[in-house]
Amino acid sequence: MPLIPQAPEGLSRRARYFVEGHGLRVPHRDLGPFREAWLEQGIPGTEIDRAVAFQERWGGLALPPAPEYEGGPRVLEADAPEGSAASGWRFPAGDCRVSMAHGFTIGPRGEFGIDADHWTPLHASTEGWVEALALASHASYWAKTITKIKGSAVEDLNLDGFEPVPEVQGLADTWWRGKDSLIAIYRGEASGFSAPHCLRAHIYGGLDAWGLEILTDLTGTTSSALRDLKATLGLLRHDDDPASSALEPAPGLARLPELVAACDSAGLTVTVTTTGEPRPLSSGVDLTAFRIVQEALTNVTKHAAASSAQVRLAYLGSRVHITISNDGPDTGTTELEPSRGFGIIGMRERALTIGGELRAEPRPGGGFEVTTTLPLQPPGTVTADDTDTPAGREHA
Repeated sequence: MPLIPQAPEGLSRRARYFVEGHGLRVPHRDLGPFREAWLEQGIPGTEIDRAVAFQERWGGLALPPAPEYEGGPRVLEADAPEGSAASGWRFPAGDCRVSMAHGFTIGPRGEFGIDADHWTPLHASTEGWVEALALASHASYWAKTITKIKGSAVEDLNLDGFEPVPEVQGLADTWWRGKDSLIAIYRGEASGFSAPHCLRAHIYGGLDAWGLEILTDLTGTTSSALRDLKATLGLLRHDDDPASSALEPAPGLARLPELVAACDSAGLTVTVTTTGEPRPLSSGVDLTAFRIVQEALTNVTKHAAASSAQVRLAYLGSRVHITISNDGPDTGTTELEPSRGFGIIGMRERALTIGGELRAEPRPGGGFEVTTTLPLQPPGTVTADDTDTPAGREHA
């Protein structure tokens, strides 16, 4: 069974990236052999079918813990439904596998919740819970400040001017959007354990209007213009230089000579080579390509004992392949500290957001190599040439 899961259908692009980038798929049970025993216990066949369907869709998916809880990964796995006159039929659907043991439970209408001291629904569906996890992950990544409060301070939060985020609005866990921040209020687990003093909230601050739109628009758009704008705005790094101008044009590969000169002044000699006929990139892709090269070279200057690095650009059909490598010693490091809020995970997320891919790994003979393949245009953009052609394969 593959370790990297394929995200179930019906999730937003952001949630799919979260599942496939941060989740694992672990072995899980086949529920078929339990059917006869469950029928003998009086469990309706329709509820058994529901548990089996959940297992086929979500079984064995392990996701990082929710931000409001410090436990281990959440593993989704279905078990026998149980019923009561008060709540109807529901079944356990996973656990934390940590010291504070409790199980996720799927209610009779598909609600996703927990069953501790009592049944507490968190979200209307498992998809809603995963969407909330994905939004929390991305908000943590992009926010300039994260404030955590609990107990009575949560009850005192002033939500005037905030509106709910409907795509991830839970039954107990809720999200609210303001002019420059997102607020996530987590009531469910505290309520499930009858511990109101454990009520928590996370305030993700420092988000501008466009950043909020990008974070909370989980359904995507069919407009290529909006998609390209989101790719550009959503991938802008959080520049901590207050002197930088908000109106300065976004950089692209045309500014590689400036980057090479900056590296040279830092003692790193960078060689840039190009194969294939250079073709225009959309603004979002151009920005992404530049930022990936910039981040990779910055990591080399900060973390690798290297004297030289190579940047290779290869234009092939509707894509551009970029490789950044250095001659430093093999340190065995597979994850580099980000220079200003990014790093390998950030570079990979940049590439994924515009339909590309990225790989980063030590070189066999020493040094490190980052390889990314990006589309010339964001996904969904119609281009005249979407295939590899002999004419575009080699053009020195």
